[in-house]
Amino acid sequence: MSRSTRKVGLLVMVVALAAVGVYWFTRDKIPRDAARALEEAEQYELYSILPRQEPAESRPEFHYYPVLGKTSITDRAARERLTETLKTGSKSGDPKACFEPRHGIRVRKGERVTDFVICFECNQVQIWTNDQRSGGFVIGSSPQPVFDEILKAASIPLAPSALESNK
Repeated sequence: MSRSTRKVGLLVMVVALAAVGVYWFTRDKIPRDAARALEEAEQYELYSILPRQEPAESRPEFHYYPVLGKTSITDRAARERLTETLKTGSKSGDPKACFEPRHGIRVRKGERVTDFVICFECNQVQIWTNDQRSGGFVIGSSPQPVFDEILKAASIPLAPSALESNK
């Protein structure tokens, strides 16, 4: 093999590795099926939940977490804002060992229900499809203010943060 052939081969490998690196660091971390469920939802609900799995007397639950309240998101701009901040937030964050979610999203399209149980403090999201755990992803805390703003605007109470809970 000539020296110029080796140089071309090495250059091709470097370009291919760079392309894979660019794809890896710029892609959405939300699994495609889950992202599609958010984008194509016929119904879209945002939940405020308590971060402890305990029996809730007369309180509805969202994947074993007591529900403080929920609101239907019917405005297209609000749906897009929630979805985009979730996608953007999924590109950052380091997961922690805890899981104390305070937010959730439920989307429906036809018979398919996709739920996102979200813990911004622990940087994790669990995905449930038709009541079966179907995956998850890591998320940063940047989307939380948008979620809280929309819940507050709908007069839905927020669960206290971990710092507030430990006082």
